[in-house]
Formats: sequence, structure tokens, C-alpha cells
Amino acid sequence: MLFGYLRRRASELGAKVNALNSMPDHVRLACSIPPRLSVGDFMEAIKGASSHHINHSADRELKLYWQAGYGVLTFAERDLPRMVGYIQNQKEHPQQGSVSAKMERYEE
Repeated sequence: MLFGYLRRRASELGAKVNALNSMPDHVRLACSIPPRLSVGDFMEAIKGASSHHINHSADRELKLYWQAGYGVLTFAERDLPRMVGYIQNQKEHPQQGSVSAKMERYEE
């Protein structure tokens, strides 16, 4: 339900979703956003709309609360296949010891 909504909302904003995956405590999204749209505006729209959509769905058991901030990495188009692969296989990285320090860095 969430992934489909995130893809639709990104498309409405003019963005192309290249990869989307999640873990229990975070979502990873690799997308191309149009130059007219700032990263901050895109993230605000994605986070706010998806929270509202899930929290007002027919399934009252579901609740979605995004953290206050977000992390963003920019990368060259030539790196897109590597980033897509990393996101698509994110559940395997800790078991395989192939975690990327840049992709996993966070601060509390």
C-alpha cells in the first residue's frame, strides 16, 4: 500500500522512482526529481502525503509516523545502477557484511 502510494505521489510531482525499499525503521527511495523542485519540497510532499494517506486509510490499525528529518545523497547518473542495486538488496547487506557507510550513516 505504501510503496504504490509513494510511486504515484512521486510521479504526480514529476519525479521518477528508480528504486524503493524499506526496513522496519526506514524507507529508501532513489529517484530523479525535476530541477524545478527542491529536494526539501519533494521530501515534504512525499512524507506528508504518504502519512496522511496511510493514517486515513480504511485500515485503522495502520499508522505511519515519519521522523522529523531525512537523509539525502546525491549521485551521478552513472552511479544509478549501483544505488538501485543497493536499495533493492538492502535487507541482505548486514548479513553479507556489505553495508555502505554513506548509505547507512545517520545521527540521532
